[in-house]
Amino acid sequence: MKKFFNWKLALIIIIFLAAVLRLWQLGNVPYGMPHDEASYIYNSYSIWKTGEDILGKFLPLSFNAHSSQSPVEVYLTAPFVGLLGLSEFSARLPSALLGIGSVVILFLLIDCLFKNKRIALIGAFLLSVSPWALQIQRGLWDANFGLFFMLAGIYVFVANVRTRKFLWSLIPFLLAFYSYHAIKVYFVALIPVLIFLFRNELIKHKKGALLFLLGCLFMVASFLVVIKTQGVTRAKEVNLFDGTQATSEVNWERDKNTAPWVLRTIFSNKPLYFLRIMRENYLQSFSMEYLFLSGGTGNSTQIINIYFRGELYIIELPFLLLGLYALMKDKEKFNRNFLFILLLISPLPSTVTNDINFVFRDVMMLPIILAVIAYGINYFLEAINKRKIGIKYIILTMLILVYGFLISEYLYQYYFRWPIYGAEAWGKSYKDLVYLIDSKKMDFKNIYVTNTTNELLLQYAILNRTDPKIVQKVWNGNPLRISNITMFPSCLDNRAGSISSFLPKNTLLIAPYGECIYADSPTEKIVDAGEPLHTIWNIYENK
Repeated sequence: MKKFFNWKLALIIIIFLAAVLRLWQLGNVPYGMPHDEASYIYNSYSIWKTGEDILGKFLPLSFNAHSSQSPVEVYLTAPFVGLLGLSEFSARLPSALLGIGSVVILFLLIDCLFKNKRIALIGAFLLSVSPWALQIQRGLWDANFGLFFMLAGIYVFVANVRTRKFLWSLIPFLLAFYSYHAIKVYFVALIPVLIFLFRNELIKHKKGALLFLLGCLFMVASFLVVIKTQGVTRAKEVNLFDGTQATSEVNWERDKNTAPWVLRTIFSNKPLYFLRIMRENYLQSFSMEYLFLSGGTGNSTQIINIYFRGELYIIELPFLLLGLYALMKDKEKFNRNFLFILLLISPLPSTVTNDINFVFRDVMMLPIILAVIAYGINYFLEAINKRKIGIKYIILTMLILVYGFLISEYLYQYYFRWPIYGAEAWGKSYKDLVYLIDSKKMDFKNIYVTNTTNELLLQYAILNRTDPKIVQKVWNGNPLRISNITMFPSCLDNRAGSISSFLPKNTLLIAPYGECIYADSPTEKIVDAGEPLHTIWNIYENK
């Protein structure tokens, strides 16, 4: 009974805490939907209702209407938005549930490695309250799906590698592979690591090992087929080795140079350029600034970065260092080597891309680095346990108070400050604009919105639960027309200066501030919640 209380009840409490932090106010905070999330949400709804994506393609494996999105999120989210109704809460619910599941999987993986439930409980707790985790698990993000399934695949493989049951890991690995493009890079590096580290166990099951390898090769080959047949639209945008940026950078280096031409070609060339960018990306993933000080960029424009905060709590820095030290002393070298190698390969997806997004692409670093921190905290607890009881409880109390304050301070920022100054990063003005259109569309014969097309259409369709067949029909229109609403990709011609000179009577015109200039004064404005003096949309009436 005591044993049950010591760890099973503690795990239940941690799971409950993880659930509360991921589910409370899920549909309201964050307020709004970035375009990537909106695309995932409506594609899921469209698949459930029609079996086709926004572009009208039947059960695709690549969703290319907005950016290039993976299929697992869409197909797992579809039943939620179909059965519970189309809303931000129902769309984010599967991601939040997987976030809770990741806490459980991390507990199982750490316990499997160290055979120590206290370290496993600490690791599960750290993930349950992690800012990094909460930022990606309270939204419909592909990185979170990839994290859960990849972590599950690693656990199933490690826990069953001594029997042929390790082949079951192919299922979560496949789901991870088709959850997030960055996970594909990690997966390609992970499989050789698993085969090498567990070679002695795999040799005993040669047939199973061969099937596992063939299964992994099938995943990679299948994706090449998807690229060929369905396309992956963001490949050229994010691939470091594709595009013109390297050429322009190298030409600039050679042009702004006084060295002889032979030296310019030796020291200014594409291979060295690629190596430099890769080195910077890789090392920045481990930087103190990123992990403990300012996160992805340190500003509020990032969807998953909430300002003046690293991805980990600052108190975890000494425990990270202590964990690394303790692991180096650990006589069980295999566990140490396994964690260290997983940690070293985790930044590879960010290393080979040219647009920086460490929070998403380095997501596999999160559970591994928390496992090291948990090991460090356990080492610290064992050390102070040898102290006098009074000193021990004073240190424990201080640790709990500091951790509690940092967690509370993060939640305060997340729920009360970030929804204001970070509102526009989550598309609040688009949501406000849809609500304004809904309130006005019965009063005007025409509603014109300029400088926006598909982005607004997605937001409108989600908030109004528009029939996907209608959206599929108008998606490629120019302009887009749905009901009495017309969405133009650019400003309307206004050489005369006044809206009455070119707008039909009984028309409402909505234009982005600063992009479409008219002589008339707007009748209404939509402003930035964080900067009320910053106008985002001007509204004009021509009655």
